[in-house]
Amino acid sequence: MPPADLAVRIKVAAAQKQSMQSWKLRWAGVRDRAEILMDNVFRPVMVPATGGFFSAVLVFVVVLHMMVPGISIQAVPNDVPLNLMQPAELITLSDNPGNWAPEQHETELSLPHGLLVDVTVDQHGQMLDYQILSGPNTQDMRHQLNQMLLFSRFRPMMSFAGRPPAAT
Repeated sequence: MPPADLAVRIKVAAAQKQSMQSWKLRWAGVRDRAEILMDNVFRPVMVPATGGFFSAVLVFVVVLHMMVPGISIQAVPNDVPLNLMQPAELITLSDNPGNWAPEQHETELSLPHGLLVDVTVDQHGQMLDYQILSGPNTQDMRHQLNQMLLFSRFRPMMSFAGRPPAAT
């Protein structure tokens, strides 16, 4: 039969032994615990985390390469741009009025960007409205532009799927 105070004596002996341990032995114990923690907890997580980190860096480099100004990616000459929305585009300009520019504005229109017009196009490619951004804005010029733009053909704005966006 073990003595009744055996548990107390064992605890006292362990505490005395622990207080006598040198810093070298304590450091070895901490190092052993850290090594066990690394093997059992961090090692299974390291492979997926490392793979995720390197794939994130790869995606960042590819996206940055496309976004940095001055660096261009060469495309096929007839390639369709992959924008989410492609703006409306002029297909053919009406040749209805032979000399559409009024004579008093010939010198202004001969300059670079002599006439700059912003045209609003519907989903069928028809002109709805226009605004003269720069150039002569006279009644005669507006009359000539009305005739010319009304009979011009436009490609409407296209969505990513190659269709005009739904009317809102």
